[in-house]
Amino acid sequence: MSKKSKAVRGKESLQWTPSMDAIFIEAMLYEENQGNRCDGTFTSASYTNMLDFLNRKLEIPNLKKEHLKNRLRTLKENFRECYDLFNNKSSLGFTWNPVTKLWTAEVEVWKTFLESHPAAARWMTKPIHNYDALKELFANDRTTVEGIGNAKKKRKQSAELNENEVIVDENDNLLCRNFISSEHLVDLDVSEEDTPIPIPKGEAQSHSGAASEEMKTGVSNTNTEEQPFLSAIEKFANMINESNRQMINAFTRATETMANAISSSQQRTYAPSEIYTELLQMKLDQPFLDEAYFWLADNEKMVRLLFGFPAERRKDALERMMNKGKSCSKGTI
Repeated sequence: MSKKSKAVRGKESLQWTPSMDAIFIEAMLYEENQGNRCDGTFTSASYTNMLDFLNRKLEIPNLKKEHLKNRLRTLKENFRECYDLFNNKSSLGFTWNPVTKLWTAEVEVWKTFLESHPAAARWMTKPIHNYDALKELFANDRTTVEGIGNAKKKRKQSAELNENEVIVDENDNLLCRNFISSEHLVDLDVSEEDTPIPIPKGEAQSHSGAASEEMKTGVSNTNTEEQPFLSAIEKFANMINESNRQMINAFTRATETMANAISSSQQRTYAPSEIYTELLQMKLDQPFLDEAYFWLADNEKMVRLLFGFPAERRKDALERMMNKGKSCSKGTI
């Protein structure tokens, strides 16, 4: 059952087989159910328990905790890569075949997928064993990682919005200060005691010229003091445009996310070869196997209902479904 250890660079390494992995994964699931895995990390006591369990099940001399930790890293890395590549890709036609242990899809689906995911090419021929058990063991870890990434994005967006609000408030304050200074440029209050005084004609001309110069100077000063006010308005307008742009981008991202979710929720369609492969796993008698295959091929809804059952219950469910289908068919004749 087991592979012998061999020395690599002065250290003992262990060659693992799929059956050895299955026993190791069984031990890890048990320890997790016992509460000996915290935040995705097994405790020291859990490694001791798993080592005792594997020593009883496998004939491996000098099996150590380091062997278990190294193998755990390898199993987790292979699962992480497959999970990130193919999780929620069933709508595209990807499935993990429990017989061949390969990710399967139509040739055209693979071709299109590899254009954007060239690293996935090795999984066309490289099997990954015990994927269902690995998913039960590690899927929550991947969900947590994705949740942390989404939380970081949300915090960054919130910080950007808060920064924009601060800038807008500063511009509002600047606008208020400029309005106040503009009001004081001209004194609009006129006293009733201020009465016009007759001015001789000669002096009137000189006063007119002086008044003209004062008016020119006043206009010039007014324009100078209004420049910060106009600059503040321009900055405020730019901030509004930037805020609108960010809102449009956020709406676009939300629309794309919703579209992807709708696409991934589409009902799965099973190919005839997949139906036959799943029926082989039920170990049906040959006549009944052929009959069930032809019946399911004509009943796409029943295929989805059947494969929704756990694997160990599908045989009984299939028999009940076919018997019910036959009785309904007779009732309509």
